[in-house]
Amino acid sequence: MAPYTNKLDTATGEWSDITPLRQNIGGEAGFGYTGLATDPRKPGTVMVSTMSRWGPVDDVFRSVDGGTTWQSWGPPLISALGDIGGFRPDRLDVVPPDGQASNPVSGTSPSLD
Repeated sequence: MAPYTNKLDTATGEWSDITPLRQNIGGEAGFGYTGLATDPRKPGTVMVSTMSRWGPVDDVFRSVDGGTTWQSWGPPLISALGDIGGFRPDRLDVVPPDGQASNPVSGTSPSLD
């Protein structure tokens, strides 16, 4: 987990900071970024997710211009630590009504796994 997101210019070998949201702004506790996705069919489209962003919640950010501007994408996310006991999320914005299939031994977290 890193507190920033960088982009490599393969022509020059230079890295640039494209972090969507800085940590510790406005009293928000520190957090990092994990999970990065690009769309090979749409150059410039990038998505990253926060991790351990306890206040307000973890989020997924999307950029369509290579990280120059970002928008929060989707609702606040709910997750569980591990898929122990058969946890299966059908949606990312609500807690599963049945919880785990058996033996609920994992905890919950406001982070993405």
